[in-house]
Parts: sequence; structure tokens; C-alpha cells
Amino acid sequence: MNKERIINTRSFWARILGYVAPLTVHFYLNASQASSLDDAYNIMGDFSWENGKVILPEKGRADWLLKILAILSANWRGVMGRYEMVFSLVGEIIKKKDGDGVSTKILSIACGSAQPLIHSFNKLRYGDEDLLRQSHSIVLTDMSKEALSLARKKAQSGGMADWIMTQQSSFRGLLKRIKGKFDVVEACGILDYFEHDDAISLVKIAIGFLKPDGVLIVSGMRKTKWATILSSLFSWDVIYRSPEELAEIIKSAGGTNIRVNVEKEGIFIVATAQKK
Repeated sequence: MNKERIINTRSFWARILGYVAPLTVHFYLNASQASSLDDAYNIMGDFSWENGKVILPEKGRADWLLKILAILSANWRGVMGRYEMVFSLVGEIIKKKDGDGVSTKILSIACGSAQPLIHSFNKLRYGDEDLLRQSHSIVLTDMSKEALSLARKKAQSGGMADWIMTQQSSFRGLLKRIKGKFDVVEACGILDYFEHDDAISLVKIAIGFLKPDGVLIVSGMRKTKWATILSSLFSWDVIYRSPEELAEIIKSAGGTNIRVNVEKEGIFIVATAQKK
């Protein structure tokens, strides 16, 4: 290799490093403060909807390079895999009930930015076909004011503020603050921070909010090399579980018709169940 080529090669990698290093620091700082995994890895950014299409804000070169780096990571694909699974599950339930002429009531526990739920409603309400005829409702709960503020912002930008109610509360505080029964209770991510017995207690609370034919949606995280990197990056103490362990928690809490799926990267588990 001649001297000129060596200089050009070094210059190329120096430019790449100049982009990647600050982006990595930027992502680490933002990820550690994110209200949810979906929020930290959100490829849409602060999106809005117009005539059924997602409208992205204008982004600088650094933002799009960050997105490209995220797309290449198994963590990003895993988080988005969970996102898509929840999005699809909720969407199918909403579509079926709406087609039957029935409104859907959804409770999201530890909602974070609530993107899968908001995206589900938006796609059905403003997609290529307007599939929704009924008035539906979502109750979003989280301990974080910042998370609820972000969720409200996303709901407003999607034109569905009239369907959203927010309530700041801990998981156990819901028993005092939330009344009624729901068609869907979604609590993805929260069980990752509770030991076995506490996780069972929390799932019991969630199941208690279901209508007789309601559906519980919860998630877990398997211990893989990507998952441990992910939890280290976010500085979150995560309790890893196998699909069988998550199913056993739901069963012990009184769940039945339990179905467990793992997204393609093998990091995240999404389970559905009903009450006995």
C-alpha cells in the first residue's frame, strides 16, 4: 500500500470516527434519560400524521447517521420487534371490536411514551382506509410526569387527544385511582424490574382490570449478550426471564389462554393472556 493510500485510508476512518464518537455519546446521554425503550430507539422521532401518512420532522445529518447506526444494531431491531408485536396485537383487537360496533377500552400501565398504542389507533383511524367507526379510549398511567407529558404530546400530534386520559400513578396505586374494566391491559417492560413474587402480584393487579373477555399484554427480556449490553447502556437493573418463566408468572397470577412469543432477535418476549 503506497503512502498516499495510507493517508487517504486514515483520513476516511478519522472522518467516520468524528461522526460516530459524538453520536454515541449523544445516544448514551439521551438513552439514559429516556422514558421508555420505544422512545429511546424511536425511528420516527416526534412524528405527526397527515392524511394517513407519518410526517417526520426535519433532521440534521447527525440525526440520520444516528438512525443508521441504530438500525444496524440488534438492540434496535429487538426493541422495534417488541414494538411491532404490541402494535399488531392491539391493532387486531381494536379492529375486531370496532367492526362489531363496540368501543375498545385500553389501560396502559407504565406506558412510557405509549407509542405502540398511539400508532395502532392512528394507523386504523387515519390509514389508507378509515377503519374506525366507534369512539375508543386509552387510559395511560406512569409514575413519570415526563413520560405522560410525552405521551400526551404524541397523542395530540396524532389528532387523538380526545381519546386519551392520563394518570400519574405507581402500579399498586392504580387500585385506588383507576375504576372500571378494560378490553386490553398492556404492561410491557414493567415486569423486568420486579422479582418473581412481586411480578406475580403486579400481574394479578393487571388481570383484575380486565373484562371477562379482555386481553392482557405483558413482556419480558431474555438474557442474551445484546440484552446485557442494552441494560448496561440504559443503566437499568433488569431481571431477565425465559419465555417459560414469564408464562409461569402469568399462570400463577390467575392468567389463562397464555401465549408467548419472542421477537426475531431473541431479546424480548411478548405474552398475552386472559383471566380465568
